[in-house]
Amino acid sequence: DIKDSGIGIAENKLEKIFESFAQDNENTSRKYGGTGLGLTIVKQLSEMQQGKVSVRSTPGQGSVFSVRIPYTLGDIKQFRDDEHKDEQIGKDLLKGINILVAEDNLINQKVIRSTLQKQGGYVYIVENGKDAIEQIKTNQFNVVLMDLQMPDVDGYKATRYVRQVLKNSIPIFAMTADALKGEAEKCMEAGMNGFISKPFEPKDLYYQILQATENQEHKNLLGTQQTKTEMSQPVVDFEFLYEISEKDPVYITDVIDIFLNTMPDGLAKLHTLIAHTDDWDSIYKQAHFLKSSVSVVRVRDMFDNLNRIELLAKNKNGKEEIAKIFEGIQAVFNEAMPVITAEKAKYKI
Repeated sequence: DIKDSGIGIAENKLEKIFESFAQDNENTSRKYGGTGLGLTIVKQLSEMQQGKVSVRSTPGQGSVFSVRIPYTLGDIKQFRDDEHKDEQIGKDLLKGINILVAEDNLINQKVIRSTLQKQGGYVYIVENGKDAIEQIKTNQFNVVLMDLQMPDVDGYKATRYVRQVLKNSIPIFAMTADALKGEAEKCMEAGMNGFISKPFEPKDLYYQILQATENQEHKNLLGTQQTKTEMSQPVVDFEFLYEISEKDPVYITDVIDIFLNTMPDGLAKLHTLIAHTDDWDSIYKQAHFLKSSVSVVRVRDMFDNLNRIELLAKNKNGKEEIAKIFEGIQAVFNEAMPVITAEKAKYKI
């Protein structure tokens, strides 16, 4: 139960507030902010889990929102057994490897530290390129993971200093959310050994570190693991969807239904914007919007290519390149559609 002491809601508006873009009255958004989507999303999420949301309210006094979801307690022993199975695969891959991480985002710091320490790596974190340079001057590291966009001294400047002034050949990998062709070239020009895209896959990260440090014994523990660019990818990868759904057939079919019902129109809208307008902002926003869907139902290369369109549109150039990238996106999507439809057919509800 969530209680607030706000302006309250009139009784004849209680049901309406759960509708998309609806608020108690037209002055609410102007006066208090918001879009009228929050309660709609809460309602949908609750109902997806066989729950419900309700509200009690008195104008001038406040409201109480109640969410009821019929969860059952899971088997904690089985959960821990499954965790241990994952932990036993390639344990201590990074044991004995000292890793310097230059990253200013606190959440990213936490994620990267945890990911590397799980495999026995020693991790030292700094918040900017200047501190990274000082650490490289005074301490011994086996590899550096360098964020590109940092205050004071960014990843490019720091790497150039390490290469040109310190004359240090330590392996340096860029960590970036914009791992596009142009970005990769800039990284190489600065003297980096490669880049690791965010969000990263832990095995890809481990492989690159082990490859850079020439730790062949540990690298063999990863089997034939290759980086994403080296792997021959299926046209659609459902592994992430399986993971987040815990292979619940209702969840899987719901997500696939949404994907199949929204992506064709979403791509058509992006095509219209590219072919018939110079509305860079709308192109950017539409590409960004579509990325969310293909981050779950992972159609080969679509996320990266939408990211390329997003960056080009943000910089307001490369219209011909954007059109060419989109042709590739549409072609692979057409190839993926029957595969996705067949996957849905496996789960007859």
